[in-house]
This record gives sequence, structure tokens and C-alpha cells, in this order.
Amino acid sequence: MFEIDRYATPAMRELWSFQSKIDLWCKIEVEAARVSGAPDHVIEEFEKVKPDLARIKEREKFTRHDVGAFVHEFGVNLSEDAQSWLHRYLTSSDVVDTANAVRLDRSIRLINTALWELINAVTAQAIEHWGTARLARTHGQPAEESTLGYRLGEFALMLNRCQGPLSRAHVTTCVGRFAGPVGNYRYVSPAHEEAFCHAMGVESAGSGTQVVSRDRYADYVYALARIASVVESIALELRLSNLHGIGELWEPSGDTHTVGSSAMPHKVNPVVSEGIAGLSRAIRAYVPGTLESVPLWFERDISHSSFERFSLPTVSALAESMLHKAVTLVFDLRVDADRMATNLDSARSDVVSAHRRVLLQESGMTYANAWAWVNENPDPTEFELRQIEFDMRRPETLPALQQVNRLHREAQTVLRMENL
Repeated sequence: MFEIDRYATPAMRELWSFQSKIDLWCKIEVEAARVSGAPDHVIEEFEKVKPDLARIKEREKFTRHDVGAFVHEFGVNLSEDAQSWLHRYLTSSDVVDTANAVRLDRSIRLINTALWELINAVTAQAIEHWGTARLARTHGQPAEESTLGYRLGEFALMLNRCQGPLSRAHVTTCVGRFAGPVGNYRYVSPAHEEAFCHAMGVESAGSGTQVVSRDRYADYVYALARIASVVESIALELRLSNLHGIGELWEPSGDTHTVGSSAMPHKVNPVVSEGIAGLSRAIRAYVPGTLESVPLWFERDISHSSFERFSLPTVSALAESMLHKAVTLVFDLRVDADRMATNLDSARSDVVSAHRRVLLQESGMTYANAWAWVNENPDPTEFELRQIEFDMRRPETLPALQQVNRLHREAQTVLRMENL
């Protein structure tokens, strides 16, 4: 896994390990034989097989076919009767794609839990800081008065909208195959495939060629790319709010021995947020290759195979990792409300600009004249400032707060159920 080990959680690392893959391939051989009618003593023999991983890798060097090497090692010590059932109606694609389905199903479950943990963290902070006044900025420049909670609330709703693509990907991607060469059920029936997939804990593809159609995998990688982009948006907000001269939000202080720079001892850098940005780019980088793996020659080729050996474990591990990093970041986020108030006060004439124009238009002035007057008289009077009061608890913002509250309660319910 190389540098991926730096980011993958133990659960995800184990899930995509070589040992895990071979264990699944063994189970596939067992269940395919079982639904095909193999006698009990054959199934018993199959279930006792523990192929030597090193011998599989060694054999693959000259077979240049990983499943072929596996099947050989699986059958080495089987009786002649049992060997007659080995890989009888399977293809290598049935083995690889069904194992992928199982691992993708488990990956999505891990990622979905982490996503709910982040939604829980963001909604909690949004509710706490719903009334924490903050300078809203457009194009990096002072715009209007808002609150930190209102901004975080929108991030929470963005994360929640990521649930749909991930749920759809769970349905479309996690499907197995047991249909034989070219996938036309010449040697087994759709009923065999249904029973086989049920035993493996996934749904049956039900249609396709010799391989599971790769548009299904595109759904999965796109769903993770979307999650990554939203999580990066949160990290970017923190990085910008941490800039010298703004100083409103800070990453958790962490260990006092943390080093910001090897050369400049004073540096305290937003390293977690910057790391999230890098992981997000890495995940999105796999989208084009996944889409390019959709078109294959006729009923199949393996142009997708080498790419997927990297893409599927990588995007799965990185997505879960960045979500966990973001959870820690948000839960322990350091908020400098005093600094926010100072920045807001320093831009007071700017943040009431639009409101002053609106008041002039409401008094009967044309848009052009109102815009020009405020532009030529940028400093508001004390009377104007008293007229313009801002309160995020006003009725217009309550629907958003209610959405965030509901989402927070839902997240807590989901996480409680996960821990039962």
C-alpha cells in the first residue's frame, strides 16, 4: 500500500489487504461450489483450504494471472473429486468483481459512519455558534454581517446532501457476478447467481457481460470525490480564517511538541486542513481514470484491472481518513469570537453598504441614485447604524436553524445505533 499506510485506518488497511482478498476468493470458491450442487464432503474440503500467500505470489510471476495462480494453489491438496468442482462454473471476473463488491460494501459502511460523525460535529458547532457574529466575505473582501453558526450550518447541509450519492453508490456498486464466460448464464442460471451473491452478502448484478459494468464503480468514486470536495470546503474555510490579519479560527492545539517549521520555530501551521486539501485532490484525481474504465472491448478486457488495483483501495482509504481528520478538526475547533467581533467592527462601514442602499430605495430613491449615493458617501451615520441591527435569531433564519437541529438529532441517533 506504500504511502497509503500513512492514512488508512487499521480497519480499512485490513479490508484491502492481500490476505483479505485471498480469504474472500476462498469463500467465493466455496459458495460457488455449494450453489452449483457440490456434495457436502467437497464443501468440507474447500472450507479447510488455506492457500499459501507467498506461493500464490510466486506462481503469479510466471502465470501472469493472479486468479489462475490462486486457483492452482487452492487445489493443490484437494482430492480428485473435490478438484472436479474447483472453479467449475466461475470466471476470474466472477471472483474479482464479487470480492470487490464485498470490500466496497464494507468500505462504504466505514465511510458512511465517518460521514455521520462529521455531520454530528459540524451541526454541534453550528448550533453553539449560531449567534456568534462574524464578518462574511465575498471575493475575499468584507461583505455583510453574518454568524459562524450560519456558515457552519451550510457546510452541515452540504455534507448531508452527500448522503444521497453515497447511498445510491452502495446499491449500484456492491453487486456480485456468477454468470460464466461472457456473462450469458450458459452454465449456470440467474437463480444460481442470486443464491451465490446472497451467500456472499451482496446483491446480484443480474445483467452485464463477463464483468460487472464499470459505470457502477464510477458512481462510487464520484460519490467519494463529492464528499472530498465538501470536506475540503470546510478545511479551506478554516485555512482562510487562520490567515495572518484575520485570525478567527484555529486548528486544535494538539501536542505541545508539534513542529510548524523546521527552520522557523514560531510557526503554527494549519497542517490538518492542508492535509485534507491534498487528500481531496488525490481522490478527485481518480475520477477520470474510473470513467475511462467504463468502455471495454466487446464483452470484456482487463484495461481497467491494473488501474482498479490502486484506485479502489486508495479512494476508500483516503475518504475515510480525511473524514476522521475533519471530525477531530471540527470537534476541537478553536474559535476566537473576540477577534471576529474586532474584524466586524473594523469593516462596519462596508458591511452596512447594501443595507443603506436598500433603505434608500425603500424610501423611493431609484437603484442608480441609491447605489451612487452610498458609493460617494461610504461612512454611515450613527443614525443609520442604529437603524441597521443584525440578529441571526430573527424569524428569517429560523428555518435554517431548524434544519441544522433536525440533522444534528438524526446524526446522534444514527451514531447511537451504530454503537449498539
